[in-house]
Order: sequence, then structure tokens, then C-alpha cells
Amino acid sequence: MTGKVGDTSIRSKSDDKYRKQMVIKYSTAWFLLLIIVTVVWRMSQPVRIQRMGEVGGSEASATAGGASSTASGTTITGTAGTRQLTLPSGKNSVQVMVEALNLRSGPSMRSNVIRRLTRGTIVKVESREGKWLRVRTVFNEVGYISSDPKLIREVP
Repeated sequence: MTGKVGDTSIRSKSDDKYRKQMVIKYSTAWFLLLIIVTVVWRMSQPVRIQRMGEVGGSEASATAGGASSTASGTTITGTAGTRQLTLPSGKNSVQVMVEALNLRSGPSMRSNVIRRLTRGTIVKVESREGKWLRVRTVFNEVGYISSDPKLIREVP
């Protein structure tokens, strides 16, 4: 009697398969919804942005996220307050224009490489020594990079 329309064993197997497919389908949908809600929630958390002022620099403040700014750099503090980054901007800042640029411990090609700076990285120039710039990264690392205009550009 297998295969008849009224056979409960066939209907039962197809119903189980359908139920499993629906469970997987809805579980996946709820999981994706949870991920989206989590990402949106994390993005909505306030971030305080504050530019660090120079001597005699004027300050301006904005209300979005408690942001304030001056002429020399930007400080970003997350809600946990565990790390504070100073993003260089304005005068005496340069941006890496090549895929990777070595940050060296001294003004020489023979000096040890501290870190590789990637394209778009902005660093604060502390001094110029011949064809080398002494710079500070957002992580407060100090080192030297080439001043070759093919490798870097001044930040407006």
C-alpha cells in the first residue's frame, strides 16, 4: 500500500522534511535579524570626537555625539573610554599615498622598521631631518618616514 494518497507514512516524511526546511528558513532569518540589530545598535552608540587645540587655536564644538574641534587634531573616545586616539589633521600632517610605507626607528634606510603604514594613514610631522620626516602616529608611535612627494602628501 505504499504510495497511495491516503498513506500516512509518505505524508509524514514529507511533512517532517517541510518542517525542517521551515525551521532552518526561520532560524536563519531570525539570526540575520539579530546580527543587523546588533550592528545598528553598535553604530548608534555615541562617540566623542574632540580636536586637540594648538596654542592660540580657536575651538568650535558640535552637539552630535559631544564633538568639539580645534585646528590641530581629533580625539576619538569610545563609550567604554578604554582608548583615546588622536587623529592628526591640519598643519604639519601628512598622508601616506602608497600601498605601504615603512615607519623606521631612525632617519636612514638601514634603521629598523617599526611598522608599515598603509595607504591613507595620516601622521603628525614633528620635525624634518634632510629627506626624512620625524612623525607621530595615532597610536603615539614616533618614527621616521621618507619625505618623497611620490610617497606622501600634505593633509589640507
